[in-house]
Amino acid sequence: MNFRQAFIRIFYRPSEVLASEEVASKWAYICLFLFLLWYVDAIAAFGVVTGLREVMPYFVFFYSLFFILTLLILINALYLSVIGAIFSHRLKLNFLLGFVSWSVLPSAVFSFVLILVLSVAFTLRSDALGNESSILMNNTLSRFFGSFDSYFLLRHFAEVWAIALQTIGLRTIIGRSAFVCSTIVIIPFIFFHVLIRWYFS
Repeated sequence: MNFRQAFIRIFYRPSEVLASEEVASKWAYICLFLFLLWYVDAIAAFGVVTGLREVMPYFVFFYSLFFILTLLILINALYLSVIGAIFSHRLKLNFLLGFVSWSVLPSAVFSFVLILVLSVAFTLRSDALGNESSILMNNTLSRFFGSFDSYFLLRHFAEVWAIALQTIGLRTIIGRSAFVCSTIVIIPFIFFHVLIRWYFS
């Protein structure tokens, strides 16, 4: 399975992609792509609409996102390595880095596309209806994207997809029930959300 095939299949046949060691070996490329998606959709949400430059310098925001994404993938992979050992499945860290990265990809793409479509739609509508509409649209967007809480709430909804994919993949690997696997998978996401709240508080 080549990279293009894996990228397509992760959306409709995720168990094949997540269980493939060949695909998992490409985790570095996916991590880079994930970071670019996160960065661009964050800039679209904050920079274009709410004036990110006035709130946080771009380089600080850049490194903050990089730090968060790195921790998310690394902690999740190490956690699943421990879980695998508990269930007598020795899983290589390289494989788990790929497993986590690929499982997060569809939710990142969904979040990116949603923000892009909303931004373009509001911009086009604003241009068509004039200045008064432009003010109204900017206010609407500001309310939607106007805080870290709103932005991360959107990402939390998108992460349900990542949780579902990891549950499917983990069931394939360790052969446990959906309930057990979903319980295992959701713990690092809860930790990740607590970490974000602490980091941005």
